[in-house]
Amino acid sequence: MTIEKKLLGTNPVDDTGPYWWTAFGAVNGQDVHGIATDEDYNVYIGGSGYNNVTSGGDDFFLVKYDTDGILQWQKWLGQSSAEEGYGVAIDSNGYVYIAGSTYTSSKMVLAKYNSSGTLQWQRSLDSQNDGEESYAGGLTVDSSDNIYMVDSRTQSSGRYEYIQIVKYNTSGNIQYQRTFGNTTNASSDRLNSGRVGSDSSDNLYMSCQGLVDNKLVVVKYNSSGTLQWQKSYAVSEADARGIAVTPSGDIYITGSYYTSGKKSLIMKINTSGVMQWSKGLKEGTYGQVMDSISVDSDGNAYIAGGNGVYFYKYNSSGSLQWSRSFTGSNNNYVVRGNHISSNGDLHIGFRTGAVPSVGSSDNALVVKIPNDGTLTGTYGAFTYSAISSTAHTPSITTATTSYADASSSYTEAAGGMNNTTANYATTTVDIE
Repeated sequence: MTIEKKLLGTNPVDDTGPYWWTAFGAVNGQDVHGIATDEDYNVYIGGSGYNNVTSGGDDFFLVKYDTDGILQWQKWLGQSSAEEGYGVAIDSNGYVYIAGSTYTSSKMVLAKYNSSGTLQWQRSLDSQNDGEESYAGGLTVDSSDNIYMVDSRTQSSGRYEYIQIVKYNTSGNIQYQRTFGNTTNASSDRLNSGRVGSDSSDNLYMSCQGLVDNKLVVVKYNSSGTLQWQKSYAVSEADARGIAVTPSGDIYITGSYYTSGKKSLIMKINTSGVMQWSKGLKEGTYGQVMDSISVDSDGNAYIAGGNGVYFYKYNSSGSLQWSRSFTGSNNNYVVRGNHISSNGDLHIGFRTGAVPSVGSSDNALVVKIPNDGTLTGTYGAFTYSAISSTAHTPSITTATTSYADASSSYTEAAGGMNNTTANYATTTVDIE
């Protein structure tokens, strides 16, 4: 669930397509966590996967395909311990950013690459308190090319969890650091799953989840890092997973809730935090958790996730436009990437089971399809099909919250992770 700087819609010039799915992998599994596209519709895919060159465990991966699904380059970034790459974003000059966490040292990590795959710089932020662990969750770039990264911080004994927010300029210099939530022993005031997006005025919006009362929490900061408002949206057993923000500041949230079974959730709030509408869906026996969301310039929202690969399109008024699935013979799916390019093409990224000629374990897969839901059919090992969905309307209560917001001073370092060329096998199949 990653939001990039460009939230655009269908281009009046018919430069959409071609459409395809591509898989890549090696051994021990790869997880897609973020997707972004540049002005030439090249596709950048970020996540984490086993580095079979250094055998140091999971590293960040960053892979570039062109608009035709042809591999351009692939990179690993990591060290001897395990790391998890998460968000991917692109600035107005075509530089690519990937964020994530190191497991052993519990640091937030941000790296910048150019469009040719050359590392420009990397930064890390240490823990503020002893015994903390870092779980990176969100990355976005604003209209001035500032980069925002958030992660969830947890004390190892589970006494507290809060969100850390950091703003960098394009040179990798920190502009501000903030914490949201209680950073001391406060078991009743715990937050995690931070996700971020920005509008055309460079306001920052963050969604997260209250762990004790299962509320969705949304926060707005101005470009200087001053808190504008914070609100909660209470719905039964809420799980916050993704946020998307339009240039005008409309905010879309996705995740799940539970009433007579788990259901997917999408809701829209305005730039002041006022609820506009909310919708739920149930697919299959167990219900679905939507992990990612993107929005085009017409306010159409695309959500993806589930116990399988499910994705849906809603218009700006909250009316469901279509429901689709993309499945194969192996059902080991985890969907976490979702992006609309500036020409309106939809990209969904997920982990799937082993794909012939690619890898012996779980592989990364990205599918590029038109945003109108057409071109259903069977393509190689996967079938893209229309599905029936049961609509629900969740009951959500909005309230103003009072979580702690404070300046922070985490220790910054240059990074120090090894940047190497990856050697994933890859295959691409046309969708037409």
